[in-house]
Amino acid sequence: MAESGGVGVRRAGAADLPTLSQMLTRAFDDDPVARWACPDDGTRPWMLERFHGARDRQMLRAGEVWMTEGGESAAVWAAPGGWRSSLRDDLAFARSMLRPSLMRRAPLVG
Repeated sequence: MAESGGVGVRRAGAADLPTLSQMLTRAFDDDPVARWACPDDGTRPWMLERFHGARDRQMLRAGEVWMTEGGESAAVWAAPGGWRSSLRDDLAFARSMLRPSLMRRAPLVG
């Protein structure tokens, strides 16, 4: 574990996926792109948690995912080309848009 300013930071693993997706959902809830993709405040957490769950699984395989010991924050990096998603990843991302109110914007979000 690396220490920086008294905060423990470590590489995330598969067991951290629920914590990561919940934390990133909270972090991106008021993001302009997330608000455009899902204008409904009640649906946005549902959509973001599914999206981040799928994206975090992809990044655990292809990139660098680090988080604080308590799950308060994270950093997600992808090497050049590592951010590209597979068809399986794309289907997982699409599931986050499977609500009638989101279907209209799903092709643009994709």
